[in-house]
Amino acid sequence: MEQAPDWPKAVTLDVAREVQRWRKIRGLSTEKLAERCAGLGNPIHRSVLAKLESGHRESVTASDLITLGRALNVPPLLLLYPVGREPEVEALPGVRADPWDAAKMFTGEMGDDGAAPRAAEDVGLFREHDRMLRAWERAREQPVSAGDGEISAISLAEVALISIRARMRDRGLMPPEVPRALAAVLPAEV
Repeated sequence: MEQAPDWPKAVTLDVAREVQRWRKIRGLSTEKLAERCAGLGNPIHRSVLAKLESGHRESVTASDLITLGRALNVPPLLLLYPVGREPEVEALPGVRADPWDAAKMFTGEMGDDGAAPRAAEDVGLFREHDRMLRAWERAREQPVSAGDGEISAISLAEVALISIRARMRDRGLMPPEVPRALAAVLPAEV
């Protein structure tokens, strides 16, 4: 199937609209946004930003999208799919979708058939890992002594993290690094 010739341009225009909107919300000039991009290691000249916002750019690269998101302090995904701001987007050529559904398709949390593909389970493991890591950190900051026969919140979080990390490895994933204090209590990982 051939790519619809207007779709890349339409996606670029949608991104440009969101970049301009967020730039104005943040009170940034194109010059200041260009400086922020350069500070992140991916210079995007002010004139390039002006061409993007005026609709004179044919495309936007993935690296520019990531940089613009960081420079604007906005998840790059929201530059593509303005969740809660537009009723629908063109997720693929000729395929209109709710921005939230398009975002879930992009992240692998939802397939074209509406079901969660295997990749969504992988993403879910990383989200669960982050949630348990935050629970472990909170428990360490405010320790509560466990009574006889009770398991501390720290221990519960550690057990959950051990389980999540084992499931990650079973799926061929590389678990993220953890703080040194936690690494000391986790079993050795291969």
